[in-house]
Amino acid sequence: MVDYKICWVIEILMIISCLHKIEGKKFILNARTIILVISDVLILNAVDKGMIPDIASILVYPLIAGYTFLQFGSGIKRSIIDICIMFVFLGIIQMFCTMPVTYVFQRYLDEDTMSLIIYIVALFVYLISTHFIDLHALEEIFLKSELLLIGVMIIGTIIVVAALIMTKALAGMFFGEYITAFILIVMIFAITVSWNNYKQKAIEASSELHAYKIYEESYKNLIDEIRVRQHDFDNHLNAIYNQHTIYKTYDELVLHQQLYCNQLIADNKYKKLLCIGNSAVIGFLYGKFLEAEKKGIQIDYDIHIIELNIGIPIHKIIEILGNFINNAIDALEVYSPKRLHVQIIESNSDFVLFVDNSGEYIITEEFSNFFRKGYSKKGDGRGLGLYAIKKMSMEYEFDIICCNELIDESNMVRFGIRKNKETTKQN
Repeated sequence: MVDYKICWVIEILMIISCLHKIEGKKFILNARTIILVISDVLILNAVDKGMIPDIASILVYPLIAGYTFLQFGSGIKRSIIDICIMFVFLGIIQMFCTMPVTYVFQRYLDEDTMSLIIYIVALFVYLISTHFIDLHALEEIFLKSELLLIGVMIIGTIIVVAALIMTKALAGMFFGEYITAFILIVMIFAITVSWNNYKQKAIEASSELHAYKIYEESYKNLIDEIRVRQHDFDNHLNAIYNQHTIYKTYDELVLHQQLYCNQLIADNKYKKLLCIGNSAVIGFLYGKFLEAEKKGIQIDYDIHIIELNIGIPIHKIIEILGNFINNAIDALEVYSPKRLHVQIIESNSDFVLFVDNSGEYIITEEFSNFFRKGYSKKGDGRGLGLYAIKKMSMEYEFDIICCNELIDESNMVRFGIRKNKETTKQN
């Protein structure tokens, strides 16, 4: 009987450790954990000695559920997801550790010793697998998913729990039943994940279309403005040419022609935005630049784009640009000179997007704080934009760039991203 108690302790500790892994927290042996271990061992021991019915062994599961809810302070939905992931993950490990051990040792060892070996092997497999499988990331996927994926997770959990009960209470399962249960779980998950991926792509496509519709009007305004200026092009040429009749000296003529041309260049400075080739990005930038100009901010931009085929959806690029530019405009409200520079460069190998604004020198630690959830110097309810970009960087595999740049003897604060296009091709 000692072997069985060791098995129970190993199993319970694996369950507790797995729940901590799923929550992304370090496993700490506290009073609540010790109480759970002792309670489960007492229940299983009472069942084993015939003091209570065999069916009472399922009482350990409500205890585990209560522990999850209290230990991590999770809501009901999160606790259910955590428990489902834990049962499926550990259940599959236990089932497939049982098969080889049973096949090799059932003729030579008694049932107690063989069970102990199974649990030791399962513990070893668990410790190795958790180094390579991010259970917390899996939890985040299910938390973002809707009822379908969660429902399938619960079904998979029921299958695994049923298989474990058959293994422990009904003298085991046959090899074919293990394989059937495993194939069923894999098929259910594969179909559901495929459906979820399809749904995500549909959402992305809908968001792209929405972005184009939002900034279509701004894009049309830019086109109309450029057409008007092109219509007046002949008039401007005549004005420049006829200035020689007004100014009597060569120096005066050169000076006033230069002033006139500089004004024309300034009036047409957003014409180069059309080189971007994407109406949503053009419309967005044009609107933002006009907004900044109204606040007395000097705008400069350098944009060279091939196709914007970089593995980041257009509406996400706009979201990134919007957060960086909004923060720059906010910073320039209390700083002079007010300079804003936007750089978007796409080459055959990589893509960079930088937004620079004139400002005080920022230390490295402060840059890190900006990307913490809820961190902001602007008051409550702010500080989520850069945190959202940090999460995007993991999803779309780009690097976040934050630094100070000395330009024309003035400090420029830079926020931006850099993405290697090779990773996009591989994906």
